[in-house]
Amino acid sequence: MIKKLNILVLIFYLQNLGIAQNSMVDSLQNLLNNRSVKDTARVSLLNDVAYKFSFIDIDKTLKYANEAGKLSDQLNFPIGKAESLRLTGIYYESKSEFSTALEYFQRSFEIFEVCKQKISAAKCLNNMGNSYYFQGNYTQAFEFYQKSFEISEEQNNRKGISRGLNNLAMIFVCQGNYTQAIEYYQKALIVLDEIGDKNGYSSCLNNISNIFKEQGDYFHALDYYQKSLKISEELSDKKGISRTLNNIANIYGPE
Repeated sequence: MIKKLNILVLIFYLQNLGIAQNSMVDSLQNLLNNRSVKDTARVSLLNDVAYKFSFIDIDKTLKYANEAGKLSDQLNFPIGKAESLRLTGIYYESKSEFSTALEYFQRSFEIFEVCKQKISAAKCLNNMGNSYYFQGNYTQAFEFYQKSFEISEEQNNRKGISRGLNNLAMIFVCQGNYTQAIEYYQKALIVLDEIGDKNGYSSCLNNISNIFKEQGDYFHALDYYQKSLKISEELSDKKGISRTLNNIANIYGPE
């Protein structure tokens, strides 16, 4: 049950993030239309557009990632090629074609490693962890999440650190280790607050609430839901408000 709740929180967060991506995609597409020069800057734009589309139209992610990959080959631009491969992996992961996704993530990782792009390599490891997580292979998922987290710590990449803490906590939840899960979520909250990621902070609060709810500790569950609700209201996040109010209502009555 709690795994389902965590996935629902993630889905709501990604949906809300997707709304914000629409205007960003429009801006990036305008930049692409105004830049006919086929150079590395165009590759980066194509990859940026592909990534933004992963939240709102995954099929277009593949389209732009393929274009970025082909242009990278022409320009001998390995970093652009590696990112296009990672984005292609995200596409296949969204289609539940995990073996194919893992192949693309591995190819991307190897190129980033050769180019000494540690932060991007950590993203690939995290993507591999996601693929194993979605297949229910928590042991493998934990291994890749841990490797990604360690690199993020080495590079002092605060966003990567918060992501790693959240994902490792998610594995602890699936294993029934709620005490350690809460500990990691609490650490993630500190980092999310430092980098000003309010959407991520709200999502993390909901994850903690779900654990308390699962344990029958409704007092603390409500406390964290209320904190999450306050942030959603500050952000005028209608989906977040709806999600949290629904979670609160479920405490008082049957789901």
